[in-house]
Amino acid sequence: MPKTPHGASRADDRTWADRLLAVAGGEAPDVAATRVDDFRRFLVLYGAVRSWLWLPLAPDSSGLLAPLALCHTVAAAMVFVPRGAEWAARGALAVVLGQVVWSFPLAANHLYLELVCLVLVALPRPGDARDAAAALSGLRWTAALVLFHTGLQKVFYGAYFRGDFLALMAGADERFGRAFRFVLPGAELERLAGLDRSRTGAGPFRVDSPIFVVASNAVWIAELCLPVLLLSRRGRVWGALGGVGLMVGIQVVALEIGFALLFVNLLLLFLPGRWNARALPFTLVIFVWALGAAAGWLPGQPVDWNLL
Repeated sequence: MPKTPHGASRADDRTWADRLLAVAGGEAPDVAATRVDDFRRFLVLYGAVRSWLWLPLAPDSSGLLAPLALCHTVAAAMVFVPRGAEWAARGALAVVLGQVVWSFPLAANHLYLELVCLVLVALPRPGDARDAAAALSGLRWTAALVLFHTGLQKVFYGAYFRGDFLALMAGADERFGRAFRFVLPGAELERLAGLDRSRTGAGPFRVDSPIFVVASNAVWIAELCLPVLLLSRRGRVWGALGGVGLMVGIQVVALEIGFALLFVNLLLLFLPGRWNARALPFTLVIFVWALGAAAGWLPGQPVDWNLL
C-alpha cells in the first residue's frame, strides 16, 4: 500500500466518517452518481405528489400548502433537467422543511425520513462523483438504521412476542381484519373487535393461533437481522430482496402506500443496476392513480398515504 511521507498508509488518513460510509459503499464514483440521480428524481417527484395530497387534509391552510405544493411541482420538473437536478433537490428540501415546521408535532415519521433523504441528495456538489458516492452510502445507512430502529422499537414495546399488537389491530382496523381472517376464526375476530381499546384492562388481545404468533415475531426478527445483510457486501442483495419482501408482506395488511414507496426505493439502492430508474414508470402509475382518485377523477382512493 502506498505510504505517506510520515510512513502511514493512505487508508489511515481517512476520517471515521469516511470509514463508516465505506461500509455501505463499494461502487465506482460515477456509478454511484448515476444511482443518486435516479433516486433523486423519484424522491422529488414523490414529494410533489404527496404535497398535493396534503391539501384536502387541511383546507384551512391551503393558502400556505398550495404554494408549497406548486413550488414542489416546479422542483419535480427541474429534477429531470441535468443541470438543475441538485438545485431541484435543494428547492424540495426547503419545501419539506416548511411542511415539517407547519405540521410539527403531528407529522408522520416518514416525512422526517423524506427530509433526511433530501438532505443527502441535495448536498453533493454538481458534477462531483465523490460527493455522490458519499450520498449513496448515506442513503443506504439511513435505510438500514430505520429498519433496525423499527425492529428495536417492537422489542422494547413487547407487544409482538405473543401477537398482542396485531390482534388489537385485527379487531380495530378492517384492513388487518381482512388480512388475518384466513388464520383467525370469525368468532375470534368478532371478540377482538368488541374489546374497548380505550378502557384500561380491556383484553386479552391474544389469540390461540401459532401461525399468527409466528408472523408477529417474524416481523421484528427480520427488521433486526436484515440491516446486517444490507451493510454486508456479500449479503447486500439478499438483504435488499428480503427487505422488499418484508415491505410487500406488511403492506398487504397495512396498505401504507406513502411509506412503502419511499422505503422500497431506498432498498433498491442496495441492488446492482439502476432499479430505481426501472421502477419509476410503475411508480408514476401509482402517482397518477393517487392524484386522480383524490380528485375524484379515477375510481378508488389511496388507502393510507401516511400524511399526518
